[in-house]
Amino acid sequence: MSILQNLPGSPFTLFENWFLEAVDNNILEPNSFTLATVGKDLRPSQRIVLLKSYDDQGFLFFTNTDTKKVRQINENSFVSAHFAWLKLERQVRVEGIVKSISTTELIKTFFKRDSGLKKGDWISVKSDIVTFRRIVESKFDNLRFNLNGFKNISMQDIRCYVIEPVYFEFWQGCVDKFYESVEYVFDGENWNLKIND
Repeated sequence: MSILQNLPGSPFTLFENWFLEAVDNNILEPNSFTLATVGKDLRPSQRIVLLKSYDDQGFLFFTNTDTKKVRQINENSFVSAHFAWLKLERQVRVEGIVKSISTTELIKTFFKRDSGLKKGDWISVKSDIVTFRRIVESKFDNLRFNLNGFKNISMQDIRCYVIEPVYFEFWQGCVDKFYESVEYVFDGENWNLKIND
């Protein structure tokens, strides 16, 4: 099916549709993505990280503070994220600004909620905080939050970061031609759609 049919006005809607299709098609770790950063030396660096949550405000991931990516983010907050769901011949490229969030405040927000799983809730699995927005409802209905999962997490060592996108590119392989792609560019107020011929 062509991606040019019934394109939504929001890139977050299209991302969610594709992400959930990747999950339904049993893509291995569909929440993994390549994070590219560039420090003050202008030398790019890439690594695979795991998407922990997302909504129309951005994409959240966790990382240790003593890493090269954090040092580069502190020097240059503009990053690129690349999701590759090759089984579906789909790729998504995101560019945006990274902002740090207090892990302690994030945890406090969770404790104000019920222990039962809801959309966007945080699940502790083997001392790692893992979340899949909306997928929790369909894929992890039987899981429950386990307080013991936080015992090995140091709040001084772990930080949450959110990529606030300003650009999306969606790429789809095709049978009748090499590929189709669309771009969404944020102008500060609205998302502008561009179809690439």
